[in-house]
Amino acid sequence: HEENRFGVLSSSSARFHQDKDTDSRYVMFENGHRYLGKPGKVDYQITNFRKYAVLLDQGKIVADNRDPQTVHSFDLIESDDPGWKAELQWRTSFVIATLLLPLFAVLLNKLSFGDNRYVLMIIGILTYFIYSNLISISKTLVMKQIVPPYMGVWWVHIVLLLVILMLFRLHFSAHRRAKHAAYPPPPGAG
Repeated sequence: HEENRFGVLSSSSARFHQDKDTDSRYVMFENGHRYLGKPGKVDYQITNFRKYAVLLDQGKIVADNRDPQTVHSFDLIESDDPGWKAELQWRTSFVIATLLLPLFAVLLNKLSFGDNRYVLMIIGILTYFIYSNLISISKTLVMKQIVPPYMGVWWVHIVLLLVILMLFRLHFSAHRRAKHAAYPPPPGAG
């Protein structure tokens, strides 16, 4: 009986089957037909099958095997699965990259390489590709449990942040030198 329809199975053979992973018990029907419909109506659904399983007893619940890319972010936060943690860090990386990369580009643009602006563009493109590839590699390493989740992809962001701080310091010291050259201290001042 399914909802308001009745079903009938006929098969050449049937046997019991127990799933080793979940301990669920099934009846496995082989080489048969399944008829499903309402009594007295002519709109029956007929299905031919080679194997058909009917669950008799639900065993233990197995781990969630959903693809981490299809899971809501709140579910990823609550999970201890390394693959899910890697996916959460991957998603968070887009937000962090949105903050760090423009800051890097602005500071890189402040550097002077003479009239050759292509050097800055090449440095920017190379930095982006290295940064994004390191994030992808780190995600894979977390998923394969080679790198612990607490380290994850965070180290890549920290390295880029250190580069940004170094560029900021270079820009600040160059700005200070230029200001000092334009306005030298008066003679006899410290």
